[in-house]
Amino acid sequence: MGPRRIQLANLPPELRNTTIRMALSQYGDVQSIQDEAWAKHYRYTVSNGVRIVMMTLKKHISPYITVAGYSTLTSYDGQPQTCYGCGDTEYMYHVCLKRSGAKTTSLSPVDHAWANIVAATTISVDVPGLSDGVNMDTLDHWPLRR
Repeated sequence: MGPRRIQLANLPPELRNTTIRMALSQYGDVQSIQDEAWAKHYRYTVSNGVRIVMMTLKKHISPYITVAGYSTLTSYDGQPQTCYGCGDTEYMYHVCLKRSGAKTTSLSPVDHAWANIVAATTISVDVPGLSDGVNMDTLDHWPLRR
């Protein structure tokens, strides 16, 4: 897997780096942990709440992990897309059938490209005064009623 620059978001500033190091040790060897700061062209250097972890990965880290009881978001280059609901890498949350209250969709589980999702989704709008089959793109003007 190799060396990676991993961003950890949503951790409180009082959480010690040693705690983060211990939590991430199961994924590889941690070299350093730093606080990310706002750009230097601002008057003062201020931490933005994101921790930057330099480490050599041995296995992928889920985008959603818990560190010392705090839920955190992780991101790095080459991270596989993962379902937030069940942790599977075959599909995303919007098509997850394992989550409670899930609705079935016409998309196949591995078809998660944005263009395919938009193409498979249809929106019907009932507009008073328009007959069926009228293309909204060809209308010169759409009367607004208040």
